[in-house]
Amino acid sequence: HDGEINYLEWISATLQPQLIDSTRNMREVFDWFDEDGNGFISSEELASVLSSIEGGAEQLLEFDANSDNKLDWKEFQQFMHKLAKQRVF
Repeated sequence: HDGEINYLEWISATLQPQLIDSTRNMREVFDWFDEDGNGFISSEELASVLSSIEGGAEQLLEFDANSDNKLDWKEFQQFMHKLAKQRVF
């Protein structure tokens, strides 16, 4: 760890776990990232939405289980569940 807090870590630290882990909230965030509405979050969409967040797209793409350079709904849910679990004290 580099000793700095990035945006995704900040989100994880400031949101209540039940808000992060809510399917409805997850879907809203997923749809926000999925700019073209095709049911996937491409690396280009991640870069567009997270352009001001250093390393944000790369962190999310760590959950790209099938290495197709985009996140599907299941991969995105796994990311959000991990964020929620990090917040449980």
